Amino acid sequence: MMEQFTEALPKVELHAHLNGSLSEETIQRLISLDTKNTFTSAETVIAKGSKRTLKDCFDMFQIIQRLTADAESIKYATKAVINDFVADHVCYLELRSTPRGNSATGLTKRSYVEAVLEGIEECTKEHSDAIEVRFLLSIDRRLGIEEAEDTVNLAIEYKKSSKGRVVGVDFSGDPNARDGREYLEILKKAKQSGLRLALHMAEIRGLQRENIDLLSIPPDRIGHGTFLHEELPCEDIVRKRQIPLEICLTSNVKGGTVESFAEEHHHMHRWKNIGQPFVLCTDDKGVFSTTLSNEYRIAAAESGMTRQELFDLSKRCIDFIFASDDVKTRLRWKWDTWKEQHSSLFL
Repeated sequence: MMEQFTEALPKVELHAHLNGSLSEETIQRLISLDTKNTFTSAETVIAKGSKRTLKDCFDMFQIIQRLTADAESIKYATKAVINDFVADHVCYLELRSTPRGNSATGLTKRSYVEAVLEGIEECTKEHSDAIEVRFLLSIDRRLGIEEAEDTVNLAIEYKKSSKGRVVGVDFSGDPNARDGREYLEILKKAKQSGLRLALHMAEIRGLQRENIDLLSIPPDRIGHGTFLHEELPCEDIVRKRQIPLEICLTSNVKGGTVESFAEEHHHMHRWKNIGQPFVLCTDDKGVFSTTLSNEYRIAAAESGMTRQELFDLSKRCIDFIFASDDVKTRLRWKWDTWKEQHSSLFL
């Protein structure tokens, strides 16, 4: 069965927002530990078959952030998310999150980063043979240039001191909030420092000028890129540079930016048909009630990909990770070994 195959398949997850990836069980646990909060886990999850607007989704993220307001809850959340991905046979994971402070709990942006890194370190020691984890610091475009500069400076610092855990910067947040061109110089600074860039782009229509300028940096990967194929200059740049796209099927449909998974609606098919590199991702697996295995099942069902093609897609994702060549070599060996051991699944 395809369900069994996609669950067993070794996978790479490159677009996972920490707070949006909290499972309903983890959120319920955090709620039980914080008696001041009155909302329920149901307010933070989009159930199967349901949809919300993009604004609704960002409102849900705000609720979840209230549950991770101190270092201990952040570390707990980090470990819980990694454990979930291990259970889904994700062998390499890049988490992303915006460092934030909270004066009421004594949390600072620095202690936020430290808590995530401690969670990564502790959890990967427990699963040393199962998963490799890296961390991208996120710029939330709603928060302005000063906050972005703080984030990039922290990323530069921890790139040097985190033993290879901090590998890049994510640019995300509500695309309606501010003009992304305001952040060009700080993103260039990050790139010039050796950090890799994963930039959310074209989540909504009408941002062609912004998209062209962001592509000029250029990014190492593109988050979503939902409407890039409608902008000929942008599509030409992406194809010429072969910039991989992070495709989040369930997120797009439940978030209301794409009508359905069908070829006439979802941009994944366009990029697949022209041979553009892309990776399947969950975006916010908790909020959108999905798993990476489920994303592979959807892709197979909607595009007709065979098991061999799904394996090839999964293994190709290794090319686009932000870790070292040594890590890539280890992962490719793991994929090849898995295929040898599970050859009957391809018959």
